[in-house]
Amino acid sequence: MTRLPANPQPIAMTLSSQRRPLRLRWGQHSFVIEQVTDEWQVETDWWLDGGVQHRHYFTVTTAQGALFVIYQDLLADQWFLEQIYD
Repeated sequence: MTRLPANPQPIAMTLSSQRRPLRLRWGQHSFVIEQVTDEWQVETDWWLDGGVQHRHYFTVTTAQGALFVIYQDLLADQWFLEQIYD
């Protein structure tokens, strides 16, 4: 089942020395990332003042068996959980 939170949820990330996702914390839940299965970057509205979004997305699988789509807002240096597959 896929769950889409109403809004992307802020998460805390632990990264490797190569800046790869290792662990994420969402509220009271902590997840160990076993594998990054996909990644891509999106840059939108670059032609509009104040509308730019620059994100680095990852699809990750966790030791707990979940698959998440997460992203880093590269402009704000913040991480978010966007989709949950369980």
